[in-house]
Amino acid sequence: MAVLKKITPAPIVDSVVEIRFQPAINKDEVFVLLFKEFNGEFSKFKTSAIPQQLRQTKQFQYFVEGTLSNEEYSIGIGSNVVTFNCVNGYKDWVNYFPVIKKSLDKISATGVVAKIERLGIRYTNFFKGIDYVTKNLNLLIDFGAK
Repeated sequence: MAVLKKITPAPIVDSVVEIRFQPAINKDEVFVLLFKEFNGEFSKFKTSAIPQQLRQTKQFQYFVEGTLSNEEYSIGIGSNVVTFNCVNGYKDWVNYFPVIKKSLDKISATGVVAKIERLGIRYTNFFKGIDYVTKNLNLLIDFGAK
């Protein structure tokens, strides 16, 4: 079976991979340990705009404490979440996935993660020349329940 590798024109403009987990170590130590692990490869740092007090609430518990980046990719780190993102546009999965896999291997080796709770992948698409996607979309969702 053939696997589609590229859509032309490419509508994907952004992608975020998020992994939520239960830490195997003290939550306060996760950020420091992972920061040390990645700050060489991802040399730029930006702290989160969400204050620590808010990140302790249920609504913000999975927000990152800070983001490390280089010219192509970023990794967001929190006490129970890691996110991956492309910088300056989507880089195609064939390029993006090896960065994620290598980073996950490093995270695994640290022993920080006790249990993965959720893996999420989100894409942002931009369809040039289409003002209202719903006028150009024929979508049927059937969950099989009657």
